[in-house]
Amino acid sequence: MNPAQHLDAVHPLHALAAELAATGWSVHLEDPDLLHAVPPDSARPGTTVRIKDGVGGVPWFVTSTGDPLRPCHDLTGAGREIRAQPVPQESRRSGHALLRVKSALRRINLALWRLA
Repeated sequence: MNPAQHLDAVHPLHALAAELAATGWSVHLEDPDLLHAVPPDSARPGTTVRIKDGVGGVPWFVTSTGDPLRPCHDLTGAGREIRAQPVPQESRRSGHALLRVKSALRRINLALWRLA
């Protein structure tokens, strides 16, 4: 990727970060061209996304393992793919109690916010 293409390729990561943040994910750019996203439930490990040229030079979002997600112009689809990644079995067991506590705290916070 030449420098001009590199600068253009970074912008879709910002847009994807906004897409994920709107659904409660914690996101940050680790490098100019790497996006790290962590789900709000913390039962799943986060994922790292970068951009790679696909067929015909169309840029795609790809995971850190090289798995293609969606073309960069499909932000909604890429966000959906990331959010749908399965929870590892060990995370399900250890994270279940934490998820229940976090869910209860969210309900309490929402109730308090409505009272304010």
